[in-house]
Amino acid sequence: MRTDVGGAYRWDALTQRWIALQDGQAQNSYMGVESIAPDPVDPDIIYLAAGMYFGQPAAIMRSADRGASWQITPVPFSMGGNEDGRGLGERLAINPDRRTHLFFGSRHDGLWDSEDSGRTWHKVESFPWKGLGRPAANHTHGGVSFVVFGPPSETALGRSRAMYASVSDAAAQHLYRSNDAGRNWTAVTGGPAAPMLPVKAAVDQQGVLYIDYCSDIGPNGIAQGEVWKLDPRSDGWTNITPARGDEAEGGYMGLSLDRLHPGRLAVSTVDRWNHRDTVWLSSDGGAHWTSLRERSSRNLARAPWLLLDKGGFGGWIAGLAFDPFDGATLAYTTGLTVFRTEHADKADMVWRPWVAGIEEAVPLSLVSPPEGPHLISGIGDTHGFVHDRLDRAPERAFADPDLPQTNNVDYAGVAPRIMVRSASGYTPNPEGGARLVGGWRPQLARDAGAANHDRVRRATPDRRRWPGTDHCFGGWEHLSGVWASDARHGR
Repeated sequence: MRTDVGGAYRWDALTQRWIALQDGQAQNSYMGVESIAPDPVDPDIIYLAAGMYFGQPAAIMRSADRGASWQITPVPFSMGGNEDGRGLGERLAINPDRRTHLFFGSRHDGLWDSEDSGRTWHKVESFPWKGLGRPAANHTHGGVSFVVFGPPSETALGRSRAMYASVSDAAAQHLYRSNDAGRNWTAVTGGPAAPMLPVKAAVDQQGVLYIDYCSDIGPNGIAQGEVWKLDPRSDGWTNITPARGDEAEGGYMGLSLDRLHPGRLAVSTVDRWNHRDTVWLSSDGGAHWTSLRERSSRNLARAPWLLLDKGGFGGWIAGLAFDPFDGATLAYTTGLTVFRTEHADKADMVWRPWVAGIEEAVPLSLVSPPEGPHLISGIGDTHGFVHDRLDRAPERAFADPDLPQTNNVDYAGVAPRIMVRSASGYTPNPEGGARLVGGWRPQLARDAGAANHDRVRRATPDRRRWPGTDHCFGGWEHLSGVWASDARHGR
């Protein structure tokens, strides 16, 4: 599994935990994983494409021991593991007929390949899309969003194995095919209209290509989406989009085929804010679909703070995967966590957080008061927590007021039960927009001033207790003289 700022992980079935694969690396940019590719034959070999932002160090890494150690090769093209479009992919692919031959679809500089297991890289000059080059400030490109290969049955039938590469930039043509291992390319015509961008793909054992499309590269700003499949025997396209008409909203980002049951596949929605995101399941190649959200419940005992997700099923669903050895097990990633069910073949299914061992958070502030809770954290995107126990997930986050970016939290040295938190919300223009700064409070009920989050607030001790803890914190008061603009500019 890859993450945008927390590196890559491998699930260990024996210990039932995720194992971090990059904790020994000092280069922060490598924690933004752009793509991941396991060797199709040797389970010990895995490749990572790592680089968090344009202009920062980027590399292709190879491991021959399941991620315990890495051979790191810096590359001349930039990546964007934590940029818009981070859910696209997979960009990194291994030629299954010659496993030392790798391909990588870059964001800005076209298609690249390596013929020596990732040690050296060269631009594929025959690929028609050369890339848009350097992006404007605070922008990025989708570029070559995925590279996939056809099934081995094609070579068994005496045909060259097909490979496909897609372009998720604004262009008249988005899909290309090669029948000679990437030496020559032809455009694949047909399919959806040009404004639809291909974001994720998979090929079944008959060579049928399934593709998710979105009107933008995401994770936000996706207004429309479609799902299509291409039969290479006739080059015929079929629109198999699950939600249409009044139900159509947002795009489709996750895609997985059940390798044990031909014709069974799942796709996930993204940015379906009004109708709510879901996973759609089909057992007949996309002719008919069932939404899983209405058939699902959540067991959050392993991470009870996830109750802050009022939507229930999660959003920004980009990663979606069947267990290749068990079609009843299905997992998906959200902007907050990973969910898994072992009941994807049942009428009703229970999803649980699949997170043991994952440390994919952005701590911005940590304090350990001399009395009370062991630790209080300020976390980017997920508010922050009071940690009464360090071996158990907290009961809840600082969700009232709902300011997800906790920049600072501190206590008064002579009176440690008096605490202050500064936090910010999201704005469409984080560089020029107003940045909110507010306080948090232990009470779940709002008071008359709860809507005014543009000041730092402090807690004063009384007999009321912090929810879920044995520690007392009291009412809150606005601190005069500290406003959002002052905090933003450091005054």
